[in-house]
Amino acid sequence: LLINNTLTGNNISLVVEKQAVKKAVNLIHSQIFGVAKNINIAIFGKGTVGGSLIDQIVKSHAQIVKRKETNLNIFAIVDSKQVLLNKNGVNTQWRTDFENQASTQNDVNSIIDYAQLHHLENLIAIDNTASSEFTENYIPLIENGFDIVSSNKIANTNSYADYKLLRSKLKDYKKQYLYE
Repeated sequence: LLINNTLTGNNISLVVEKQAVKKAVNLIHSQIFGVAKNINIAIFGKGTVGGSLIDQIVKSHAQIVKRKETNLNIFAIVDSKQVLLNKNGVNTQWRTDFENQASTQNDVNSIIDYAQLHHLENLIAIDNTASSEFTENYIPLIENGFDIVSSNKIANTNSYADYKLLRSKLKDYKKQYLYE
């Protein structure tokens, strides 16, 4: 809402909305102290494609942080029946954790609520479901700060009205939809 810088440049004051404090602090720390950029990922579908993607991200984590200064944090893994949520991200034991700790509340709204509750920023939803029904969730995800990535292009093959609505929401919320 307001930024004030002293003449010497030694002090900066910010006024932000209360719900944006955590996000603002994370952003400032990353810029001032060189902390890696955090990208928080929710992966929908943990089958062959989704499971391979999770394994690749987890195994390459240290190299990505070192090379790109980017922390890819998988905070949600969702299948058709369950969801594993961890604000600090999953590790190589994610399959075991999913079996032992997953919740049955796996609707998109619970993922959105979790991301908001934990002030997660730079959100990406990755759709590995190959489900035309799941594309109906893209709009609520976009409206709540998620960029969308899908391993298919199903959302582009829905009705023209749906296609136009998706493109309009992407533009309005300054989000991206990448596919294949």
